[in-house]
Amino acid sequence: MKNSYISELLSQVAEGSILPEKALEYWDETMLGTLLADRLVDVSHCRPVTTGRSRRAGAASACLVLDPEVAAAACDAGIPYVYAVYDGTAEDFPAIRTCAGFLTPNPAPSAFAAVQAVSDNRPTVIGVPGEIVTDPSAPVGDLVLDGPDGTTLTVPHQAHRMLRLRGEDGAVVTLTEGHVVSLDATTGAVYDVPSRTEPTPVGTLHRLLAGVDEAEDTVLDGEQAARIRALLDEPEVRGFEMVKQAAHDRTPLHVYTTAHTPEGVAAARALNTRIEETEAGIRVRSGLATIGLLRDERMWSSPRHLDLLRLVLLGRDVLGEERLAEARAAYLTTHTARLRDVIAEAHGELSIIRTLCMPGNKLFPSDFDAADFAGRHRLDPGAVAAAAASWYENETYQGCRGMRVFTQRPDLAELWLEAVLGAAAELAEQGLAPRVRLLLATITLPAEARLFLDLLDRVAPRVLGEHTSVVDGVSIMLETIGASVRVEDFLSLTCDTARLDGLMIGSNDFTAACLNFHREDAARTIIPGYVSLGLLAHSPFEHIDEEVVGPAVLDALHRAGRTGGDHDLRVWGLGGELAGDWHTAQWLARHAVPLGLRYVTTAPQNMLTSLFASAQAAITAGGTAA
Repeated sequence: MKNSYISELLSQVAEGSILPEKALEYWDETMLGTLLADRLVDVSHCRPVTTGRSRRAGAASACLVLDPEVAAAACDAGIPYVYAVYDGTAEDFPAIRTCAGFLTPNPAPSAFAAVQAVSDNRPTVIGVPGEIVTDPSAPVGDLVLDGPDGTTLTVPHQAHRMLRLRGEDGAVVTLTEGHVVSLDATTGAVYDVPSRTEPTPVGTLHRLLAGVDEAEDTVLDGEQAARIRALLDEPEVRGFEMVKQAAHDRTPLHVYTTAHTPEGVAAARALNTRIEETEAGIRVRSGLATIGLLRDERMWSSPRHLDLLRLVLLGRDVLGEERLAEARAAYLTTHTARLRDVIAEAHGELSIIRTLCMPGNKLFPSDFDAADFAGRHRLDPGAVAAAAASWYENETYQGCRGMRVFTQRPDLAELWLEAVLGAAAELAEQGLAPRVRLLLATITLPAEARLFLDLLDRVAPRVLGEHTSVVDGVSIMLETIGASVRVEDFLSLTCDTARLDGLMIGSNDFTAACLNFHREDAARTIIPGYVSLGLLAHSPFEHIDEEVVGPAVLDALHRAGRTGGDHDLRVWGLGGELAGDWHTAQWLARHAVPLGLRYVTTAPQNMLTSLFASAQAAITAGGTAA
């Protein structure tokens, strides 16, 4: 999509020659990336080495880093870097959280590391043709990273790691660790030259709005108001804000945010903010954001926090009673504070918090250094190794995580509940009126939910005291065929503290379950061939599959709607990577909304994609907002 076309369309909206709703009819998702994402400014004369697929639009130019320890050293030295890994484990979380951009040869859009990069709002390119290798014949030596301001960092005694990229012409370009690369994560292009990056005017406006902390309507003046007013003087910015507001008014789907940091929630609020120019200044009309999905496992993204989580999971047999009590106390203090800060940023809007859903083989991979971990924490290496091995599974996504862990380890479920409810209780004591909903992940049996509800009734009075109203309810994730088959039985459950009346379709795992595809392997081994043969129109992990997955979604919603009772359809929705896809949002608006689906939840940077797509579907069908 050429910039000139977008500018002309938005200028016509700004001057009133075309209605914002009409402009929405001409919209597509590439226009959003062009308007919102940072861009490279020095590569117009260059040919990219290769091109992958965009997962989160944006731009980055920095040293290539292929190892989490090197990334940590670069972060400490203030040197920006682009991080690359194929599979990734929890050990890569810190490197991803602080990188300037992320790329991977892995073609799976819902792969573990790529999801983390998008969750952390990093420009992300997947499916880059090539491979990450280590040259065993090259001598181990010092690695030198160059910073943009002339500073350098020497990381001693590093293996000779490299990224081999294949271009469209079949040529192979080898980039060694430390080489400067530039990502155009809007188009997926990868360059082997440095470049400057710059924000777009629309992106700059939303960054400014994310810094407005007031929950109520407020009038800005001074420098902040002057900067916003100057941006609104640009027809492209003014026209975009008018189109965005039309999308908010016409969407049949509520678009919630998937976020696990206060910054993520603030970014989502900025997208929902309305701006008015007045003589007194710039009036900002309360941009609130519902946290549609807080992925608990994505919060454990620093080495210290990861070790704390591992200690709690290893349990009494490894730590002993006294050390376990210390670890649990540290977990409770740390996690309660983090949850409190995120929930507070929602300013009283609903926060849907998912049970810990960390795959065991990402936290305790096959090469987990039990001896090092035991030495750092004064534990028996043999006991650590045995316990860590018990967590490892070959299957990453359909294994023992979520409610499968909490059902067998009620001590972990209780500790998690104490942190979530404790955070809400602290905010209630401050008069902030939080609302939290508990989301049960990787669940198949109603009996699993029953055990959790019984535990909730035991924990909630002790932790919440008089603030039991902060619990909005309990939802389940429809990720397995079993949960879909038993959906009516789930919705009949209740307890003294809350009612189980919410559904969230987990698009990644439900797609995998319906098609019996592995989320990552199928992207390499099955899907490309099936698409080339015409058996699949596209990857079912990039757009909803309308032949199998879509009908299964509709069937579950239809049967859930027949269960009777006064169910709150407000909390029937869809999450996962497909929730931020243009095609999927349009399909849901047309087919799933009439059966009770009310929201999608996606990362802040994808919210406008879902919003514009669903609004366009309603406008072209002659519909109105739900």
